[in-house]
Amino acid sequence: MSDKLKELLDLVIGIECELDDAYYAIPEYDCNSDGKSNIDGARCSVYNLKDVIEKAIIEETNRKDIPGFEGTMGALESL
Repeated sequence: MSDKLKELLDLVIGIECELDDAYYAIPEYDCNSDGKSNIDGARCSVYNLKDVIEKAIIEETNRKDIPGFEGTMGALESL
């Protein structure tokens, strides 16, 4: 996994935790419903960003070159 993707994932996880803390710290009053809704929307965006980064890490891991192999993935899988 690239160091940049790992670094991004760590930052996003930190933001996710901070937003979770903020969401649960807001008291349950009607006047706070807009604030909670906005924080919840940001949490959703962060969850989606985290998914994108994790998928990029998985794709990068699966794309490793195999030294000395000049064939296709189909040929490799049939070995």
